[in-house]
Formats: sequence, C-alpha cells, structure tokens
Amino acid sequence: MPYSYPEYKNEVKLHFKKCISKNSKILDVGPGAGTYSDLLRELGYKIDCLEIWEPYIHQFSLHQKYDTVILGDIREFDFSGYDYIIMGDVLEHLTLEDATLFLDKVNNLNIKCLVAVPYNYEQGEYEGNVYETHLQPDLTPENVLTRYPSLTLIYGNHFYGYYINYANETLLTTIANKHTTDKGTIHYEAHGYTEIYGEYISDNEKSTLLEIGIWHGDSIRMWNEYNPNLDIHAIDIDPNIILYLTGTENFELYLGNQSDEAFLNNILETTNNIDFVIDDGSHNHDDILNSFRIIFPKLNSGAIYFIEDLHAGHAEKDRLISNLILEISNKNITLQECKFFCNGKLLMFKK
Repeated sequence: MPYSYPEYKNEVKLHFKKCISKNSKILDVGPGAGTYSDLLRELGYKIDCLEIWEPYIHQFSLHQKYDTVILGDIREFDFSGYDYIIMGDVLEHLTLEDATLFLDKVNNLNIKCLVAVPYNYEQGEYEGNVYETHLQPDLTPENVLTRYPSLTLIYGNHFYGYYINYANETLLTTIANKHTTDKGTIHYEAHGYTEIYGEYISDNEKSTLLEIGIWHGDSIRMWNEYNPNLDIHAIDIDPNIILYLTGTENFELYLGNQSDEAFLNNILETTNNIDFVIDDGSHNHDDILNSFRIIFPKLNSGAIYFIEDLHAGHAEKDRLISNLILEISNKNITLQECKFFCNGKLLMFKK
C-alpha cells in the first residue's frame, strides 16, 4: 500500500539529521504518499523520487513534495548520480534475485541506502496496482540479514525493521554501531569519530591504547572486537563504571581524575610505549589541557593523541587550542601532524 509503518519515523529523522549531509542527493524509491518527503524536507534535504505506478504521482501530489518526480522501475533505473537511496517498503516487492542485484549495485557505487521492510506480511495487488504485491512476504529479522548481509538493523520490532546499507563504512564504525557507542554513526550524538580512528588504528596489529573516559564501557567492547591484539588501558573518574561492565571486556581500568598528575604519571610508568591516546573525559578545558601537558611529552615519536568533543562549551575550544599549541611550543615538541576532523569536533596530534 502507498502508506508506511509509522513507528520509528522520528528516530529515522534524527538519524538523517545527525549522519547524512544536507548536500546529499537523495532518491526516494516507491514514495507512495510521500512519507519520507514529509519527514525530511523540512530539515533542508532535497529529494527526488522514483515511482513505478503513475496514478500515485497525481493522487498524492508528488510533484509538490519532491524536487524531481521520475516514473520508472528501480530494477532498470540508473541511480549512479545519487548519494543516498531510500527504499521504504520496497524491498519486499522485489524478488530475492532483483533485491540482491540492487544492493550489489548500490555497494559497488558506494551509495548509502536506507531499507525499511515489514515482516511476515502477505499482500497482493491494491486498487489495481499489481506492483503492490509482496514477492518476499516471508521476511523476518533473521532472514533479512541472511539474505542481505550488507544490511545493518538500526530500529525495529517484531513487525517492521529499518536497516542501513552503508557497506563502505570502516569496519570500526560497523562495530561501534553494534556496541551503541556515539563514536560511531548511529547512536546518541553519532559523532563518526570511528571513520577517522579506523584509518589510524589497525584491526590486527599489536599496539597500546589509552582512553580517558569510557562511560558505560561501550567503546572498550568496540575496541576488543575490532582488534583483539590491542592493549587497552582506560581512565574513568566514576567508580560505578563497574556496574556497566559485563566481565568479558579485556582492558586495564584506572579509577581517578584525569587532571591528577601523580595519578597519570603512575599510569605512564606502568604502561610502556603508548601508541594512541583518546581523551573522551570531562571535556573541560582545564582537564583536557592538564592531561595533554602530562601525557603528550612522554609519548614516543609516532604516537597519536586524539581529543574528542571540542564542540562542548566547557572545552572552550579557541582558548584550548591556543594553550595546547603554546604547551607544544614551550616544550619544543616536534609535531608530524596536526588535524581537525568531524567538523572540528575531533583534534589529532601526531608526535
């Protein structure tokens, strides 16, 4: 039918807002009544649509809802010019073979895709529209992932599921999203830091990582799965962190204040050759600066120091950057690299 399951639409809207650029060229396939236009255009997205059943174009005034309305079939349409494709209540109308061919083409073109499907839903033609017939009425949460392994479930229940097909995300991002850390691209603030970390931190080489601030341990579980050879050390000020650990995590935990010089020096003395530091602690200017002042000079050449969430007000970003650079200058530290990522929220120093 031309209407879509109403649950999780606000979550989908938030996902787009956080993760998908307003400059993305989006194609809504099988728009029906224009659900995704109604959902996303108010956020500033420009969206075209591809509709196979011409009466819907007029019945639902699609020309008023989309930038360009195209009459056609996704199995034959050239969508290579788009950055993002919405397949809301469409995959179940395709045969397994056609759906597989579509997703293969999407992945080969490096196009992101949202797929939304109902589970165990028989449907025939509707008001003369034979394209409304479900050719995969037996979809379930289990067999969707078996048939289409590039899909990742982001929202759903026993009746309906929303999946993303972001096949060319880094492995680390995929794992981050699985463990619900906001270093990935789906959960909470969805910073996307893992798209950067995955470029610098190997998924198999032995190295040592010190992370400041681990919240409920989601990032530790992410690192453990990503690289079992990673020697992980973590600092957190909250003793209640142990309540959120499953007991399966492989890391060394230090409870204390990231501005406590004696505490940090003790960690540095017992942890040799730290390769990566990630400051995801208090995000307070003084704490960030104190940790950097104590730790960075003692790292070996080639070590990388990341500072997250510079957009936080109490980080005092401009003042912090000036003081960090002054600290580097005063101690005559040579930098190989200094870069901002993720719209200025993430800063990297390579010694």
